[in-house]
Amino acid sequence: PSGAPPFPLFFIAGDRDRIFPLELIRMVHAGVRGARLAVVPEAGHSVYFERPQAFNELLSEILTVSARGGEGAGR
Repeated sequence: PSGAPPFPLFFIAGDRDRIFPLELIRMVHAGVRGARLAVVPEAGHSVYFERPQAFNELLSEILTVSARGGEGAGR
């Protein structure tokens, strides 16, 4: 794995994304130390459009955790 980036890195992926399949996202995620991954069920490439409530809840969680400088966002 590469070194940790100097900023928080979060992947939000749809489990039905055909442009960037979840297997690819998991592989990239595994290669970045400290990165977090959240998988949204029943969403494709445009999670924010297809599952806006789930996306907004994740974004809110990410921003809250980042503001505190802590761990925990992502599933």
